[in-house]
Amino acid sequence: MTKEIVIKKEKTGEKSNFKKIKNRFGEFEINLDKKIFFMSGLLGMPGYRNFCLTEIPNAEKHGFKLLQSVDDEESAFVTLPFMISKDDKHPLIDKQDIDAVAKELEVSNDNLVILLIANFTVEDDKTEVYVNTRAPIIIDAAKQAGLQYVFQNDKYEVRLKISE
Repeated sequence: MTKEIVIKKEKTGEKSNFKKIKNRFGEFEINLDKKIFFMSGLLGMPGYRNFCLTEIPNAEKHGFKLLQSVDDEESAFVTLPFMISKDDKHPLIDKQDIDAVAKELEVSNDNLVILLIANFTVEDDKTEVYVNTRAPIIIDAAKQAGLQYVFQNDKYEVRLKISE
């Protein structure tokens, strides 16, 4: 079961407020009406608090999304939306831990969006993909608010290889 990531639905007839961005990912627009506010910013970037989730321009990797800073065009993160499946025998993050985080942050499962910050390395023409499962980004889609939650145990990795 996949859940479509919807931060805020636009009302029919309303014009959206877009901002043009040009950075290492290319040229694209972000919809400021779907802005996500991070009260504490992200780890290492406390000054940047407004982000938009968008498609990666000219993406070779499908399924990944770009978390783009509204405050600084150069600040953007490739993320992997995390979906929970009842069939998943080896989830990247255990459902019990996700339920506990949702309860702690008072986010309903219907409004919960989880993103894992991803990074890529290329060696000998082979691309390796890593995600941060220790500090996922948690978004309350209804409130358009998010935070980077850090698990306080060693169960999850900062750099988990997910490519084969």
